[in-house]
Amino acid sequence: VFPVPEAWLIHFPETRWEHSSLPGDTDYICSADRLHFYAGRHLDGKRNQVRQFFDKHTLVEKTLGETTQAALQVLEEWHATHQNNDYASCKEAIELGARIGLEGKVYTVEEQPVGLVIGEGLNPDVYAYHFVKGNIKYKGIYPVMYQAYVMQLPEQYKHINLEQDLGMENIRKAKEEYFPEIRATKWRLKLKTR
Repeated sequence: VFPVPEAWLIHFPETRWEHSSLPGDTDYICSADRLHFYAGRHLDGKRNQVRQFFDKHTLVEKTLGETTQAALQVLEEWHATHQNNDYASCKEAIELGARIGLEGKVYTVEEQPVGLVIGEGLNPDVYAYHFVKGNIKYKGIYPVMYQAYVMQLPEQYKHINLEQDLGMENIRKAKEEYFPEIRATKWRLKLKTR
């Protein structure tokens, strides 16, 4: 059984269930305010990247449903330079979008698609960024998208789940740069046969 939040483990006693977890499955959770304001010295670099980006570019955002082709273009360009195993699931999320309860934004600079964010509310308090893909030729695109997306979410969402790092060192480092307040372990359970 996967994923099982830590709070549920009390319902799966170790006398009957094997509990295990992998570091790459741990979710990185930030407060919405952290991504909105990038406050504090440890996030100076993110604030500077956002400022430098807007000194050079004007960002335009559109909803995922009205710009499927642009979203696919971002994904294809991103995939050409990244070896990651979430390409197929991101493509499916773009193509099915609202039909499977997902929403998102596509970001453009001078009508050129440069990034996308796809997510959904997990509960009344937590919103998940399932996919964030950007063209790194535009320095600062990731902190810009993280911030722009959180700014348009309803205020009810107090936490943003950046999800797991898929066991990839570069993704782990990138997510840790946002100094998440919570690291949520997801557990794997296996029923003991004897």
